Amino acid sequence: MPTTHLPGHLDSLRQKARPKHQLLVLKCYPRLPKNSTADVKPNSSELSYLLYYASTRQDKIPKVGTFLEQKTAHDVGRYQSTRVLVTLQILTALLEHKEISRASGFALIAPSVLRVLRDIINNTNDVSLIEATTPTWDVFCQHQDVANLAADLEYRTLYEEVVRLYGSLAKNNSQKLGKSTQPVAHHDAIRLRKAGVEAIRSVFGQSELNRNWNREYNVAIAAVLTNLRHDLEHKGGTPEYLDHLVALSTKNEEEERPPINHRQSIATVRTFSGLPDEQDPDPRAAEGTAQDADRLEEEEVGLLALDCIKAIFQSQNRAQIRDGAIAFMRHVADEAERYSSTDAVNDLQLWAATLFRLITLWTPVQDRFIPLFTANETLTRYPLEKSQDFRVASIYAKCILGVLRSDMNLIGLSVIDMLLGLINQTIRLAAAVAPRHDLRSDQQVAGGLEWTSTAISHQEARRELLPCLKDCIANLARHVYYADQVTDMISFIMLRVKANTSASDKDTAVAADRVTGDTSSALTRDKPASVIGGGFSSESGRHTALEIVKNIIEIAQSTRQYSAGSTTINRHAVPLGVWEGSQWLAKDSSELVRETYREALLAWAKYEADDGDAALIDFEAVDCIERLADSKRPASLNGSTSQSHRSAHPQLLMLPKFGEERRMSSGKNSEGSEEKPRGRSNNLRDIIDGKVFVPPREMDGKPVDVKALMATVKVDRSRAGLTMEPPYH
Repeated sequence: MPTTHLPGHLDSLRQKARPKHQLLVLKCYPRLPKNSTADVKPNSSELSYLLYYASTRQDKIPKVGTFLEQKTAHDVGRYQSTRVLVTLQILTALLEHKEISRASGFALIAPSVLRVLRDIINNTNDVSLIEATTPTWDVFCQHQDVANLAADLEYRTLYEEVVRLYGSLAKNNSQKLGKSTQPVAHHDAIRLRKAGVEAIRSVFGQSELNRNWNREYNVAIAAVLTNLRHDLEHKGGTPEYLDHLVALSTKNEEEERPPINHRQSIATVRTFSGLPDEQDPDPRAAEGTAQDADRLEEEEVGLLALDCIKAIFQSQNRAQIRDGAIAFMRHVADEAERYSSTDAVNDLQLWAATLFRLITLWTPVQDRFIPLFTANETLTRYPLEKSQDFRVASIYAKCILGVLRSDMNLIGLSVIDMLLGLINQTIRLAAAVAPRHDLRSDQQVAGGLEWTSTAISHQEARRELLPCLKDCIANLARHVYYADQVTDMISFIMLRVKANTSASDKDTAVAADRVTGDTSSALTRDKPASVIGGGFSSESGRHTALEIVKNIIEIAQSTRQYSAGSTTINRHAVPLGVWEGSQWLAKDSSELVRETYREALLAWAKYEADDGDAALIDFEAVDCIERLADSKRPASLNGSTSQSHRSAHPQLLMLPKFGEERRMSSGKNSEGSEEKPRGRSNNLRDIIDGKVFVPPREMDGKPVDVKALMATVKVDRSRAGLTMEPPYH
């Protein structure tokens, strides 16, 4: 029985005067010297009786918890580390008891557990004590009562405080213990971070726990993420560290995978000792220096942080996946504002894109669209007009592009909603895009996932963001989940290609602002026509939209060839109707827009047109005027009020087929047994530009007298003339 400083007869009287629950608790502590290094454990028989006493008299559980709180405060203040370790084991045993761990019993002991953990983290200077709190915290999180956490405000505040304390331990910075003002040694700081990351992993370890997200979780996740990379401001802090951790994690998972149990001989079968197998120490720690040992400890912390992030997203709780993705985006934005070096920002972009792709991959297949859609929502809500720094938006777009370029299954993704958000942001950005001579240089920026290092300025960041947004939109065609998806995407974009009545005036004003460096006024000036109107009304906007359409067609074709024979949905070819009402672009005032329009048409004719399609138009005037493409409009646009004004425009497209042996239109355009004269694809540009004249076909072997034919034509005055005006909206 524990003794005090009182004389023997008085001490025995004091022990007899103690309540029974205090006596049972004190009997659990073994007799050991102060701060003994021995493996301390509570007395097993006394601990068993204490558990029986508490489980049969649950009104005594709060009293047991209060007494353990007082004893912990006393022992921590007097540096009695051994007794504190025993206290933690007693609390763990109470939490694991099947009767006490129920909802009613857990609610009685949980506040005392949280107060004990808080006092140890706040007041102790012993790193080993903080490490010893993680098993107790893990058991506590396994039996967490969500109803009590949501109903009791005081208990929830206490819980959030402990989570915040563990999050501060997990942060990769100089650590301080207790009330000390001096930071701890480097190897002790690694141990503290390891304990903090383990505690945060325990918080999200229970996938069935439907927790309410709070600000402390955001701070905790941000602290864990700092352990997945080195400081980017220092030499050697490259994103390759994350790839190294992923490789180590994969290797460890393969080694931990149980091997196939082959039939063994009796002579080789090992006897069971009843003790758990201890993990062999890493020989590299013994062979190398102290710095090598610290590096190995850093790797262990990084692997724990990777497992913690994986536990957050490998969950069936969709709310947790979404909130975790939001916390990741906020952390990336905060880090981008903290760094001033160009190389550090570029490394942060690559690191964020790699980790976001892993996050999406770890998410269950049916929920993988949640992180991607959350990132897209964060990007579309980013205020481009008010922000003076486009780097954050560039990082968001880079993360989205990394996922869309991959071949992972994103079933459940709302492609049109993604497209709407990306297009709205592209329209706002295209309103202040670089001048025409800079547009060609933008096309080369987006080639490849790794961007070149550029000076941090608004102009350069904006020119990097626009090609990335275009690539994001085009790469949506890699993930086809219904037959008319590509058709709807192109129609959605072409609906927003509009003419700007004052485009020349606005382009002049925007160019003047670019000379003076006032980018915000350029965005604001173009907003009424380009943003509020919801379309690509500027010259740069029309060029951007047509370039996106061309890229969509090319990527959709490459994906169709790559996924031949797989389970990917066989999409329908893009019909001719998507180009209805866009003929005015062939006569646009901008040469670059006209050229991009021709390239988009050529890409469609090369990959999407069909020889057997009766809707293809020949070069002859009868076909050009009479044949319309209403029947080939996408199903999603049939009956659309926004398209009613376009149906009156005849289809004047003259689109060829590619290849010497392929005809410009199908045999269905022939009359009787005679074949119409066909145009070849290599003559398309000359015919459109007016350099080559296509003569009328002969009738009965004789040339047509055009003048005599035109003299017999009578004009119907009551019939409205055909127009080729662009849609001014």
